[in-house]
Amino acid sequence: MVNINIINKGNLILGRMPKKENEIVLDKMALEKILNTDFNRAKSVGIKTVEDFLNREISLYSLYVQQPSIKMDDFKLVGICDNGTPSVYMDEDIFINVLASSTKGDPYSSYIVLGSAEKNNSLSHQIYDIELAKDKIELTEGRMPKNDYEIIVNETNEYEMDLYETIKDKINDKELKVVGYYTSKEEINDFFTTSNTIKYKLLQENNNITIYPKDKQKTIDYFNKQGKYIEDTYERDRKIYVDSIKNSITSSIILASVILAVSLIEIFLMMRSSFLSRVKEVGILRAIGLKKKDIYKMFLGEIIALTIVTAIPGLLIMTNILKGLQLIPYYQDQFMLNFNVILISIIIIVVFNIIVGLLPVFNVIRKTPAQILSRNDVD
Repeated sequence: MVNINIINKGNLILGRMPKKENEIVLDKMALEKILNTDFNRAKSVGIKTVEDFLNREISLYSLYVQQPSIKMDDFKLVGICDNGTPSVYMDEDIFINVLASSTKGDPYSSYIVLGSAEKNNSLSHQIYDIELAKDKIELTEGRMPKNDYEIIVNETNEYEMDLYETIKDKINDKELKVVGYYTSKEEINDFFTTSNTIKYKLLQENNNITIYPKDKQKTIDYFNKQGKYIEDTYERDRKIYVDSIKNSITSSIILASVILAVSLIEIFLMMRSSFLSRVKEVGILRAIGLKKKDIYKMFLGEIIALTIVTAIPGLLIMTNILKGLQLIPYYQDQFMLNFNVILISIIIIVVFNIIVGLLPVFNVIRKTPAQILSRNDVD
């Protein structure tokens, strides 16, 4: 969840900005993930593209579990952005209740509703933010909770829970104080408290908590002094990402190097084999007085001409093929093409062809004409 104030209309690619508390914006990445992982189910309800999600309702609650007595209203997806993060943008004021109302676990297994009595929580009743139930309950005695750890309970509990006294139920190791009784036509029998107390409960129930402080280093230093383990998740994730990219690049370079080395050896042997038929020609040219540099120029011209006619067109054709593959979603992250890459590739091809093409020539013309013509492998 991200504060809706982080984005503006300019960030949207579809829809509009929220005007009501229950209206939200979702990132395109999150919606594409749904389509990629559960396309058949999405298709069965008429969702085939990201655009089809727009103006649909989103519930916090699963169909596979018993619904809680107090529920937040469903959300409406009114806008879609493309910030490259799987985020949902909503009003910051409802963050706590969203977390407290969300279900966790596998949709086909037993859910546990955050806010219910769990094994590490000593609450005897479910507890909710009073703001979620004001239209479902009516205060009969006492007052509404205003301070932390204050609750109101159903009037049926008045004999075991005295007004303005604490009870054994605890949050954050602090006993709750009953400040009022209520009645409900819907037979609700839960605790109701302040949003801040719900926040304390969430903090108590989670072993790992992610925070976004204004001063990161100051926050880290504070928790370190308290003896708490705190980790910079950005630096951790960045290191993991960089290491994964390095490993991927290293593997790719090793594989490409092996393929390139084998290809270069084959090309060299082919060039050498082709040149053997011209050894006698070189020997005769040297015998009639042609200089070494002139022979180099002759073969250099041939190599450049062959490279321009064969290798470079082949490279350009392959470039167009890879450019076409980039349009396919599965391959779009596998290849990166730009002008610099193409130019460097052309330079590498020309330089390598010149070196491999002239190497057999060098091995031959360093000898005297008589030694060249006396070779046994020359017809």
